[in-house]
Amino acid sequence: MIVKLIEPYTPEEFKAYFNARWEFLRKPQGFPKGSEIDNFENISIHLMAVEKKEILGVGRLTYFNNGEGQIRYMGVHELHRNKFVGRKILEYLENEAKNLELTLIYLNAREGALTFYQNNGFKSVGKPFKGFADVVHFRMEKKL
Repeated sequence: MIVKLIEPYTPEEFKAYFNARWEFLRKPQGFPKGSEIDNFENISIHLMAVEKKEILGVGRLTYFNNGEGQIRYMGVHELHRNKFVGRKILEYLENEAKNLELTLIYLNAREGALTFYQNNGFKSVGKPFKGFADVVHFRMEKKL
């Protein structure tokens, strides 16, 4: 499998990227189109893993002035999980965070993704909480 990591640039690429975010993350939860977009899109680095024009996974790094960044909207198509697609996306976003001289990245992981993030150097902090649509999440952090 030859996976390319692409930052969407054209309107067509962004349309496909947002659609994949909805398909992988929101649609399975029963949420409408539009719920995959928020107010931080313009201060974020967007990434998609692509093979033969098919989007296999997506992720986003939002960077803040306080030296921290948040990874959100990480999702991999169910047929491509456990094939290092998510790891490649995470590594790319982490390198971008380092390039921006961020000192900490954090994310809110669903329970099923805890082991993945732990295996990639993230530590769970605090107590679980209900995030978007009352789905239980765990805050995880990684110092850079």
